Amino acid sequence: MLSPIKIGINAVYLDPNRRGGAETYVRQLVNQLITRPTVELERLQFVLFVSQDSEFINHPGLRNQSRIELVVTPVQANKKFQRIGWEQVYFPRLLNQHQLELMHFPYGTMSVRYKRASIVTVHDTLRFCFPEQMPRSQRLYRSWNERALRRNNVHAIAVSHADAQIAREQLKIPPDRMSVIYHGVNPEFGELNRASTGRWTEKLTAPQLLWIGRPYIRKNVELLIRVVHQLEAIFGLQPQLKLVGIESADRRRMEKQIERTDAAELIELSPPVPHREVPELLRQADFFLYPSLYESFGIPVLEALAIGLPTICADIAPFRELYGDGIITCSGSSPNAWAKVIKELCDQPEQRQQLSERGVRRAAEFSWKKCIDEHLELYQRLTCPKEYESQ
Repeated sequence: MLSPIKIGINAVYLDPNRRGGAETYVRQLVNQLITRPTVELERLQFVLFVSQDSEFINHPGLRNQSRIELVVTPVQANKKFQRIGWEQVYFPRLLNQHQLELMHFPYGTMSVRYKRASIVTVHDTLRFCFPEQMPRSQRLYRSWNERALRRNNVHAIAVSHADAQIAREQLKIPPDRMSVIYHGVNPEFGELNRASTGRWTEKLTAPQLLWIGRPYIRKNVELLIRVVHQLEAIFGLQPQLKLVGIESADRRRMEKQIERTDAAELIELSPPVPHREVPELLRQADFFLYPSLYESFGIPVLEALAIGLPTICADIAPFRELYGDGIITCSGSSPNAWAKVIKELCDQPEQRQQLSERGVRRAAEFSWKKCIDEHLELYQRLTCPKEYESQ
């Protein structure tokens, strides 16, 4: 009988209160493994390392999943600097005690002193594309940490081919030590699309526009403020733009921009919402707008497409690669171009419907099940290459 293959997964960093793309990815990875039938995992045995405040400690599915061992570490995810220090100093000792065949660090950085075979998921290459938008301390830490990706026993996962190319060039990672695995989308978005409330038979004079995310500078949200101003001032529409995810620290900056463009009556600033409320927000909108100047993937775009919402994005390489004709792209520096496209779509219900249908078809190519299937395949290929090649 073949012995089990022991694989570690680092979920120590996962703060229960954070809902970014990397957090969504790790939650999906762990939840998919928890719910997988044992037969699908074959010889794989997992050790899940979590923080003291982890949402997985009392997960009911772990009681019935014999292939996952839960290890609660002595750190809290929300104490960032203490957690990082522990991961670099003490975590390698703990990992060595478990005699793992493979260790997966799914948050972009690894425990550098851990010298055994590892996988690191690289979620972004921001420090190469927009270094000025990353704090110097974070750039230095990432630069030091990412040197470990050059080791022969470290394999990297990128979330798009566009980002993988940048990572390979900047970090000197050979092609055979990097894989591209796309994210997925929750099935409920596609299910809700079948009950879509889209207005396909009428022209729109008061389009409902939606953006969701964190308003980092690279997200280029200020462009949308100028877009709605032009839609009213030049094209005679009465748009309503809802910006969801605006926390108090960013609110004043956004309000100043709104005041400068005289668009206060056209824009609603909303705080972050639980992810379970996102589908209904998308169903209530006429367009989803995403003008980011940098993304490695863009999960909110995929969710909008899955639900059938016509979507306009900035013209950047990952969006062209991932979403193709399922979206319309515009220059991230031209509010007039965005306003013209929105006006044309408002006047052409058939074009809106066609864009919606193309987006749904594109989104159907992505699923979290497919994403995790590819992870399991990679785990098996890296730990048992001869067996994998013979299959």
